[in-house]
Amino acid sequence: MNGDVNVELEKLWRAGAVDLPQAAAAFQAGATEIEQSREAADAAFKRSGGGMGSLYPEWEKLRNTLQANILTKSHENLLKAGETLTHIANDFVAGDEELMAELRNIQQNAEEVSDDLHATGPDSAASVNVEQQTRTHGQ
Repeated sequence: MNGDVNVELEKLWRAGAVDLPQAAAAFQAGATEIEQSREAADAAFKRSGGGMGSLYPEWEKLRNTLQANILTKSHENLLKAGETLTHIANDFVAGDEELMAELRNIQQNAEEVSDDLHATGPDSAASVNVEQQTRTHGQ
């Protein structure tokens, strides 16, 4: 079998199952942080006599755009792109037992790394995505 195909297949699958979900998790974390800061940020616009400052509507519009239209949509799009790449890798090996075995080995190794990350650290959100991708698309 062509070793270059194995290397490229592994890169494709890892990009879809590991790299893109990790990037997506970072975007989701940013959206969550913005939501959690809403109350404190809103307090900065409260007037001492009541009501909100004149710039508040613009601030709120910008914050909501960043959270919903940029960070959350980027998160969703990266996950969809990752799913697509893993489907492509899986479809590519369909019917080729040797390639299927290689891809299953790659997926198993990624799952073991994911389990280790999940057990040891705060970056487990990304590793959970890896685990879900692996189980959904790989085996």
